[in-house]
Amino acid sequence: MRRAAAAAAVVSALLAAGCTSSSHHSNADDPVITPPASAVASSPSTAAAPTSAPVTESAPPSAPATKPASSVPSTSPAAASGQPPPPRSTCTKLTIRAIPGGASMGQEIAALQFTNDGTASCELVGYASVTLLRGGRPLDRPSQPATTATSHRTLAPGATAESLLHDYVTNCQAPLSDDLRVVAPGSTQVLVRPLQMRACLLRVDRLGAPD
Repeated sequence: MRRAAAAAAVVSALLAAGCTSSSHHSNADDPVITPPASAVASSPSTAAAPTSAPVTESAPPSAPATKPASSVPSTSPAAASGQPPPPRSTCTKLTIRAIPGGASMGQEIAALQFTNDGTASCELVGYASVTLLRGGRPLDRPSQPATTATSHRTLAPGATAESLLHDYVTNCQAPLSDDLRVVAPGSTQVLVRPLQMRACLLRVDRLGAPD
């Protein structure tokens, strides 16, 4: 009876030892699995924060080059072409008259007279310019010279030069003026006087002696 109990104890001890040894051997032979490196790198806790690219401030565009202003020629067109400037009148004291002269075939005529009121002789050069006015406003363009000939007159003190004004009215129904404005030849001296003429085609003769 004692031998049977001892044998049973020995068998139980051997069975316990075998289970422990088998369990220990199984753990030692199990493979060790490690996660791949890519999985570790992509882990939210270990991923590096993205680095923003440096911002480079661009330089402001350069202002366009300023075009140099063109120089204005200091010489007159006449001087630039090599021609002498047109002569100017030297008469500074003039009495100007506009005398109605009636009419002829297809035209109205007036006499323009220029008297030297100075104490010395002077030169009257060029053609008078005549403009017809109505209510103080020009009715048409100023007159033009009747010819291309040179117009020149030397006036002693008290002497008078005269030009005829022609107003060609054939087939012209232009309005009548109430004033006439005369600018002396080669001068800025002006006469404005009441005179009725049609604002048609105005032409001024060269200077001559009064009739």
